[in-house]
Amino acid sequence: MGRYSKEYYLKNIKKIKVNNRRYYQTHKKEILKRAREYNSRNLDRFREIHKIRAREWRENNYKKWRKNIKDYYEKNKNKYISRIATSCYVYGKKRGDYTFKKIDGPKNECKECKTNKNLQIHHEIYPTRKKEIIQAIKDGYIYYLCKDCHSRSRRSKIVL
Repeated sequence: MGRYSKEYYLKNIKKIKVNNRRYYQTHKKEILKRAREYNSRNLDRFREIHKIRAREWRENNYKKWRKNIKDYYEKNKNKYISRIATSCYVYGKKRGDYTFKKIDGPKNECKECKTNKNLQIHHEIYPTRKKEIIQAIKDGYIYYLCKDCHSRSRRSKIVL
């Protein structure tokens, strides 16, 4: 309500809503630009809010969330299998009764900023067999990126 008195707002609610909608439609680009700038200036706050909203959405829409994961798996089986296999071999994980033999993984630092905190494996190609994974690591197609660089590399593919 902010800029109107309560009586005026209640009397002219339809007119105000129409004007607000019209204003948004004509100034949509500027409004979104301001929102993006605000979020980029307050990045930590934006990330926290985003995490909370994502967690709440997953809790409230569990079946949709599971369906999205299943659909992604069906569309990109090789990527999914490659990610699991790579992490099993690099970290020597146990899946079921089988323990994977640990291989020499990529260098234990971010490829872009050279830090060694919050590292994540980044794939440029998605091999599924052990020999192919080892070769991809040697050729530099699988390497570590820190969380910030990894999210930046993903974000650069998405056009806002």
